[in-house]
Amino acid sequence: MTISESVNRLEEGMFAQLPRPVLVDEVKKHPDIGRDASIGFGPWRDQAAKSIRDAAIAGHLMVYCAIVDESHGVDEGSIEIVPQAAVRLIIPIHSGLPDHAVLVYRPQPSSSVSSRLLTKLRKGILLLSRIEFDAWYEAERQKTNWLSQSQSKAAKVGRPRAGELIRGRVRRLVEQNKWSATAPITALQRLLMESKPLEIVSDDTLARIVDGLFLHTGDSRFQRPKRRSSRKIPPPRAE
Repeated sequence: MTISESVNRLEEGMFAQLPRPVLVDEVKKHPDIGRDASIGFGPWRDQAAKSIRDAAIAGHLMVYCAIVDESHGVDEGSIEIVPQAAVRLIIPIHSGLPDHAVLVYRPQPSSSVSSRLLTKLRKGILLLSRIEFDAWYEAERQKTNWLSQSQSKAAKVGRPRAGELIRGRVRRLVEQNKWSATAPITALQRLLMESKPLEIVSDDTLARIVDGLFLHTGDSRFQRPKRRSSRKIPPPRAE
């Protein structure tokens, strides 16, 4: 199966049965588009693509490369494993691996990745084993960490956890127009402490909560602007 096929499958599992993202719903209301238009939610797909790339880099998913013949499709005799070191060199597209690794970083002189494999990566197609992907997919599903599984977990007994309380309060502050993700996280921290003091929550934890709310709802009020690092880091050289 191709990388894009696996991303489609994982995205469906990770976000199935969630309400339609607010941003998608707003686009579908446009008279020139209509509600029957097929529109995906980019952050969902990016999250699924990143999960597959992370699994490949960690060695939990094997990536293969093959040459495609225009007349006969994938040349099965050309299929070979792409080692983790080579997977790291493939420049990600929207946080994930592309079907065709046109751009790759130039390896260090001491790298074990051969120039022959790099050439093949640029000319060929990246694939996953359907059997291996299905096994990994099931293992990930069993962890019950997907947003689509948040409503299916057994009802919790006792008081809600602090994270759930904070998530609810952040949502209310946004709905009451007292804070939005365009404002600093530190401002949200102050509002939470002023309204009803809780145990101290780090800025990083609050940022993850806000990011999670955006991923769950697709509401732009939870979409934090991407801030560029002040450090100037030279980009890796691509071949």
